[in-house]
Amino acid sequence: MEFNQRLFQFITRIIFYVMLIILIISLIYPHTSLYFRTSLFSPFTSKLNSEDVILTPGETFRLRVYRINKKATYWSTDFKVCNVSINGILKAKRVGTAIIKVKIERRVLKCRVRVIRINKSSIIIRSKKTEVLKIWGIRSRVRWSSSNPFVASVNLRGKVTAKKRGKAIIKARVKGKKLTCVVIVY
Repeated sequence: MEFNQRLFQFITRIIFYVMLIILIISLIYPHTSLYFRTSLFSPFTSKLNSEDVILTPGETFRLRVYRINKKATYWSTDFKVCNVSINGILKAKRVGTAIIKVKIERRVLKCRVRVIRINKSSIIIRSKKTEVLKIWGIRSRVRWSSSNPFVASVNLRGKVTAKKRGKAIIKARVKGKKLTCVVIVY
């Protein structure tokens, strides 16, 4: 009797852990690059011109379907972040992530759109003071630089240090996208 009870507990634990793993994978998988990866491209199938797009609010991007002679239907999973027209023109609205889906007959193609922005577009700061800049909407390495490091310098984490009177432009590069912040030191 005790053996049957232990066996039952063992089996229920295995089922619990398998279900937990399936739940975790189903929550994480759509946010990985594997979700967007397609198999080898065949010349007889359709393909999007981009599967991962980074935009800033107000910016547009034309999403095209290659090697197709059929009607394509576009829609966004989050129209508050990024809207898409019937012609495939994406318009970024606010910070966040949206998936643009394109339906061609029975096939659905996907494109991830990440809308990013810098937390401050301009700073007026006193000499010898600091201010921190951040990029909202993406968790990726940011490369910071200053147009005039003698006026205002920036470190690897986006901390701006005012040095002397003047004007400098702080530039942030994220996956090929450039964002700027004007710094005026008084």
